[in-house]
Amino acid sequence: MLAAHGVADMHLEEGSGISRDNRFSARGLAKVLKLFAPYADLLHGHDGGMNKTGTMEGVSTLAGYADTSSHGRVRFVISLASGGDEMRYRLLRTIRSGL
Repeated sequence: MLAAHGVADMHLEEGSGISRDNRFSARGLAKVLKLFAPYADLLHGHDGGMNKTGTMEGVSTLAGYADTSSHGRVRFVISLASGGDEMRYRLLRTIRSGL
């Protein structure tokens, strides 16, 4: 299904997101978020936002949607090397306030 919608740069070994064999690029995940946009309200992040976290040894991610005053709802993908667990939320706050 993803390939049919132009998302060729992703490989999902399994759907829970915890497999080290899953591969994605930020661009590919942003395309998935574009397709998922009508259902954005179904995402319920730990911070109360419309996002999903991912944390494995060596990487912390946060992806979803942020409501901004200047641009309305925007999609975002943050992927940081180890030690980025709290930084991803700081970046999200910057996205929300800076756009």
